[in-house]
Amino acid sequence: MSDVKKRDDAPVEIYCPICGYATAVKETDHHLEGLSRQEKIEAIKALQESDQPIVVCKGCDDPKQTARIMEVR
Repeated sequence: MSDVKKRDDAPVEIYCPICGYATAVKETDHHLEGLSRQEKIEAIKALQESDQPIVVCKGCDDPKQTARIMEVR
């Protein structure tokens, strides 16, 4: 299997650069099935920046604010 194929099949993860919290995003929970990996990342970024982010970091002082700076990778 090529490195590109492996990368495209890898789950999308949300990572907090402040405390190191990380979690994979379940595609079925957020209607992401069938999208390319890049499309999934863009959709998750938009959700994270909305008023109701899909993942908040419980390890930081202000989880709601931290959700906006979490990295999607």
